[in-house]
Amino acid sequence: MNTENLQKTKKCPSCKQEISLNTTKCPYCGKPTGKNKGKDGSLASIVKWLIIIAMALAVWPITIPACTIWYLFKKTDLEKKYKWSLSIITILIIIGSLMFIWHKNRSPILVISEPVNGVSVQASLITIKGTVTPKYSKISSSIGSVARDEDHFTITVPLTDEVNKINIIASNASNTEKRTFIVNRIFTKEELAIKAKIKADQEAKEKAEKEQIEADKRAWKASPAGKICTNHPEWTETDCVGLANNKIWIGMTYDMLVYLLGYPDSTNPSNYGSGTQYQYCWHDNSPSCFYDNNDDGIIDSYN
Repeated sequence: MNTENLQKTKKCPSCKQEISLNTTKCPYCGKPTGKNKGKDGSLASIVKWLIIIAMALAVWPITIPACTIWYLFKKTDLEKKYKWSLSIITILIIIGSLMFIWHKNRSPILVISEPVNGVSVQASLITIKGTVTPKYSKISSSIGSVARDEDHFTITVPLTDEVNKINIIASNASNTEKRTFIVNRIFTKEELAIKAKIKADQEAKEKAEKEQIEADKRAWKASPAGKICTNHPEWTETDCVGLANNKIWIGMTYDMLVYLLGYPDSTNPSNYGSGTQYQYCWHDNSPSCFYDNNDDGIIDSYN
């Protein structure tokens, strides 16, 4: 027999009297005291109840009334008629809650009351009127501004084209409904003349801009810098402009130096353990010597 466990005690969950740790039935009140579980048993019990609670919450419309009815009939001393009354009330509350959630989140229904789809008008603006249910739904439009009053809405749409296509979207929770509405605009002769002039002016502007771009390209290709870039497309326009102006700068390549000055009078490589370095010298030029310190073809310094 384990004498250590006999010396340990616990409290009876019913009468709170001190009893032996291994006792499963209280000697004072006669009620069961439950099993003596270690830490592993307690953890398993917690996990089990967490799983049960998670599953119960997932099907709460069933578990809430079921638990309520069980509690009323098993754990209370109410009269039977009161138990049945409270059970029915609980079920009705759950049904009402489900109906409210469904009603609030159901798919929206769009109804356009005026004007009719495909209407033709001689106006620069038109107002589209309609309703949406449920009233919590959001309304958006691809053109125009939306105004709301509960489930009613109006959309003021500018008519800029002969055929104006308006997309109206109602969204509620994850559900959407889309309606495409067409409004034709009838332009007056004066309006058509203005539109024709605007179109002609725009086309003339675009043509002039295109011609200017082509002229700039021809002028660039004919310039000294442009000719350099034509022969050396690997160089940038900035590099070509610099070379055309006989400029020398840190970061230019050895090939650019050769293009500008010809081949050097002397090339002096050296290696001090960190890679090959080059010195290029032109005796009749100032500056006369240029240095590539890491053999990458880029001039790092000169003097």
